[in-house]
Amino acid sequence: MSSIALGTPPSEDSRRDAIHVAILPVKTYGLPAGTKVRISDRYSEPMEVERAEDYEEFDGVTDPFDNSQGTYAWMLVCPDLISNVRHDWELSQTLAEDKGGSDPMCKRC
Repeated sequence: MSSIALGTPPSEDSRRDAIHVAILPVKTYGLPAGTKVRISDRYSEPMEVERAEDYEEFDGVTDPFDNSQGTYAWMLVCPDLISNVRHDWELSQTLAEDKGGSDPMCKRC
């Protein structure tokens, strides 16, 4: 098992690896990519965030790879706020077999 912890620098002998990061869809109202944010409205869907004024207290970072500065973005949640990470997904299309085809594989894949 990897001992990688985001927010801490890698050691001299660290090697490349892959990790899970908890993400939330949030309303950013155009904040730049990589902005440290805190959740300002936990009850809206999606949650609203604002720029963190005190960098010691923030809930996450806006997607550092999204330069669109749109109304919505992914927020990478601070690792110390998460106690368990899991994958959660739904099938986004009807399988070929469900459409009456004989091949159960997705034709787009």
